[in-house]
Amino acid sequence: MVFRTPMAHENCSLLDIIEATAALARTAWEPVWPIWKRLNRYPGPEAPGSRDSCIPTSFALRIALARTVPEVRWRVVGGRPTKRNPASGVVDAKGTIRPHLWVEGRHGRTRIVVDITADQFGLKPVVVATGVTASHTASATARLLRFYEAHESDTITRFLAALNAVMLREQHKNQGQQPSQACLD
Repeated sequence: MVFRTPMAHENCSLLDIIEATAALARTAWEPVWPIWKRLNRYPGPEAPGSRDSCIPTSFALRIALARTVPEVRWRVVGGRPTKRNPASGVVDAKGTIRPHLWVEGRHGRTRIVVDITADQFGLKPVVVATGVTASHTASATARLLRFYEAHESDTITRFLAALNAVMLREQHKNQGQQPSQACLD
């Protein structure tokens, strides 16, 4: 599969490039979520569009970030509150801990959280944070994440194909028009 990745602008910081990539991905993927839900006969609610889309979105975003910012080690992480680990997951706007997946990067000792489906919990649509975040606490095991990746591999492939077409169209349409585009060619 061809996946065109933006090239970093030389005057932008690493975090600027990550934020621009996440914002561009969110813009490109918003029209893909309802299509993905229909293709998979997903019974979930339609609004916000990112609701219950964190699995394919996180795996696809990891690929996009790894290609755009290869010097960061990217992985999909997540959490689900349990009796053993009640603080695992994402804290929504009301203070309730919810199960969720997102992308986390490591650059040296710096932890970078990137989440473009956080709006389903009343948070900002695009979350990019460094260090420890109060809202995102990962505990999902590698075994669980491998299960998600294997179980959703066809879905992720279809999602990436739809995303690739939409993302290329958006990049072409918005060339030089959005402030976040300044850090991407």
